[in-house]
Amino acid sequence: HMSNLYYPYQYSFRNIYPIGVCVIKIIHWFFIHVNMNIHIFSKLTSIQKNSIIVKNVGGGNPYMKNWKLSKKIALGIMCIVVLCMCMLYITANGILKTLINNSERKHMQDNLQSQTRMIEEYVARQESILTAYSKTPAIKEALKDPTNTEKIASAQEYTKSYFSELENWEGIYVGEWNSHVIVHSTPSVVGMTTRTGDGLKALQNEISSRNGLYNAGIIVSPASGKLILSMYCPVFDTNGSTIVGYVG
Repeated sequence: HMSNLYYPYQYSFRNIYPIGVCVIKIIHWFFIHVNMNIHIFSKLTSIQKNSIIVKNVGGGNPYMKNWKLSKKIALGIMCIVVLCMCMLYITANGILKTLINNSERKHMQDNLQSQTRMIEEYVARQESILTAYSKTPAIKEALKDPTNTEKIASAQEYTKSYFSELENWEGIYVGEWNSHVIVHSTPSVVGMTTRTGDGLKALQNEISSRNGLYNAGIIVSPASGKLILSMYCPVFDTNGSTIVGYVG
């Protein structure tokens, strides 16, 4: 991830490269110019230097005037160099900050999308598990004849075996259309009516309108108090249109 984060920095140097080249050229010219004058002055004899100084005091040596002018030019160039370096730093710093922010934002968005896809794939897999359970012949036979103890026992045994293969499931059950539980992975829950009144009507409407699996989303489990994914899937009669109950 770090390589992805710092990879865009190379593009910033394309933007600040011309400024850096200009600053280097100015510094290079400055040192050549100043060193040339110092070298010429250092080659003079002491008598020549004194003569230049005396004549300059008297008002007249053009070389000393050029020397003073060169010092003024050098000072001006130094100021320009400092200004350019400050501009270079501010520009580079701004570009790098922008690139860091954009790279981090993109990195977080990629992570978020990846996590979202993982969740969607997980939910789809759990939905397919519940759908497959609802189509089991033993479950259909139990709902079609809920008073038949042999069919109920067969469905209970199958549910126990099916549930043992599941991971992170709180429970799986079979309920009649009136929400009366006839089979459950926890046998002590069998015989309970989970919903009545408006709650039952709302559940029936949701299951019927989708004509398939109904994902109620994440809720707080009444049994454990933990957050769970609540899903319901209708069980149809042999004609494929009449709902005889549901699994959840």
